Amino acid sequence: MIAAVYLCTAVCLYVTYNLETAQASIVGLSAAGFFLYGGFGPVWSVVLDLTPGNLRGVFSGFVNCGGQIGGFFAPIIGGWLVGATASFTGGFLFMIGALLVAALCFVALQVLKRNWPMWPEAAIAV
Repeated sequence: MIAAVYLCTAVCLYVTYNLETAQASIVGLSAAGFFLYGGFGPVWSVVLDLTPGNLRGVFSGFVNCGGQIGGFFAPIIGGWLVGATASFTGGFLFMIGALLVAALCFVALQVLKRNWPMWPEAAIAV
């Protein structure tokens, strides 16, 4: 489900980039935002499903740290691409590519989750 939401976001961004009017672009960006933020909640359920009970806080913190790092570097890279190419094409392609990579990662997690070992709580010593 999360992969599908991110794919929908990527499609909305691609369509938005190719629109001619500002009003249509606002509608496209709004649709992209709807799908993007709609996928944030279920991300945490994946973290909780794949980690043992006594390590869920650690894994949640790790995922949050990765998100914060991405939130720091993504605008820098996107802005650099826009400045280097003097066009928004590079920025849009970067965002679309990142969404496609995220969707592939979630598909891979779903495949791996099927064979994921169930963590016995007593077997993990922290």
